[in-house]
Amino acid sequence: MTKELKAVEGLQVTDFALKENGVPQKICALAHHRQPISVGILLDTSWSMRGVQSDLFALAKAGINRFLDASGPEDEYFLEYVNSWPAMKCIFSCDLSHIRAGLQVEPRGESALIDAI
Repeated sequence: MTKELKAVEGLQVTDFALKENGVPQKICALAHHRQPISVGILLDTSWSMRGVQSDLFALAKAGINRFLDASGPEDEYFLEYVNSWPAMKCIFSCDLSHIRAGLQVEPRGESALIDAI
């Protein structure tokens, strides 16, 4: 992974050093198989996320955006809002711009996290 949390593609055996008890070992093979993932995101959009001393909602959105930044092209997500009642905002999609657009919401209502789950 890079510092930006992106998967590094095209690594070769020569990119690694393996030691056992300080003794260099030969690496015979290297394989990388990235599998697409399907992830459901439940975003608490209730008033409680506004926070008194910190904006918990902004932190949640930043965390989701960071997670999406590490996505592969075949990864898919859905986004569901959780406030007074659960509401599906985005059905499963590989279109990250669609999911990110769904993050542009203002907190309101009570929390119904258990109902959403």
